[in-house]
Amino acid sequence: MKRTIEIILGVLLVIFLAVAIWKVVTACDDKCNERTVTRHQHWVDATYKCPAADSAYTSTDNSKDCKRKINDHWRYADQVVDIAGHWDSHWSDWKDEPCITTTTKNCESKIEHRNGDEGRWENGECPKPSPSPTPEVTPTPTPEESTPSAKVDNFSEPGPASPPPACVAREIKETPTVLELKRIDKDTIFVSWSPVDEGIGDYIVWYGPSENAMPFNLKVHGLSTEINGAVGSTWVAVQGTDNCGVGSLSAKFDP
Repeated sequence: MKRTIEIILGVLLVIFLAVAIWKVVTACDDKCNERTVTRHQHWVDATYKCPAADSAYTSTDNSKDCKRKINDHWRYADQVVDIAGHWDSHWSDWKDEPCITTTTKNCESKIEHRNGDEGRWENGECPKPSPSPTPEVTPTPTPEESTPSAKVDNFSEPGPASPPPACVAREIKETPTVLELKRIDKDTIFVSWSPVDEGIGDYIVWYGPSENAMPFNLKVHGLSTEINGAVGSTWVAVQGTDNCGVGSLSAKFDP
């Protein structure tokens, strides 16, 4: 009889432990997970010129665009001279990979969440648990005067914010025309240009030492600006931008 009771207690203990373990595993499976996903655009229709000096070719990364054979070894330039181009209006699919933003890759990221390992990924962070509701508080009435119950409304935390809308470049149909280009002093140039499409107020002004080498630029709001540090021969060109893409480059001029 005693042996039978011990067997029954042992079986019950095994069942109890199995149920406890199952609850722990189930709770882990339902845990909300987060991840960061990214998508990108590529810089397309770019025109550039490789550096002329051997000193610019110091890299051994053969994925770079400009290369030169120096002392019987191929060397690659860390930078090329970009003159024009624009971001591709088509974004890639969202992927679970790091966001690396360079001059040839426009990248943005967002957070997604899901419950467990098999659920569907959804936009936003994991929902935050709502605090426990505050119970109604009823003061004890006194013999002289009854006091009405004080009620505290239940509340919950706001949900996660929606991700910002994707940057979509608009088509800029018109090309600016350089209207005035003059040297103010030995290292300052004044330039003005015509407007492009309605709603476009920002422009990118490119400049450099020659028609085929304009590696410098500045963004301007308006239709004129002064370029400082422009010593010697300085070529200038302008293009409109909606801060997501750019329009066509104007003709290039040297004051």
